[in-house]
Amino acid sequence: MVTDAVGAFNDSNLLNYLKDLSGKDLSFSVQQDQTTITAAVQSEVERETRAQSIVGILKLGIDLAVKKKQDKIAKLEAENDPTKASILQNARDDLQLLQNTTVSADGKKFVVNFAVPKDVLHQMIQRKLQEQAAEMKKETGTTSPTPNENANIK
Repeated sequence: MVTDAVGAFNDSNLLNYLKDLSGKDLSFSVQQDQTTITAAVQSEVERETRAQSIVGILKLGIDLAVKKKQDKIAKLEAENDPTKASILQNARDDLQLLQNTTVSADGKKFVVNFAVPKDVLHQMIQRKLQEQAAEMKKETGTTSPTPNENANIK
């Protein structure tokens, strides 16, 4: 799961953007406890004021992304189109992830933290796995057990 998350993070090109903002290093960590999964990206830059500026820019970007997702969700809900249920759920998932993201400065470091309840993230992952299985089934024309069915077989 962590490998896929880092891969998705990299595919989003956010790492390239952060690399351009970054100074000395860029670190990525993921932790899990009984209730929460937390991920953090941090980097040290040359000055505290630079770290604070980056935090301001990232917060603005997150706020804009939240607004865009909220607008998309409102539009999809107004359409009330059952064929777009998956798109609506994905937008809701994205919004929840964005709303659970915080950005802060710690001296010369800027830190992007993400924390979400483990059960919520597991549900998101399960939905994605089911979507991928359905897509693969469409592409190959074969049937295979869903992730839930695989778990039941074991």
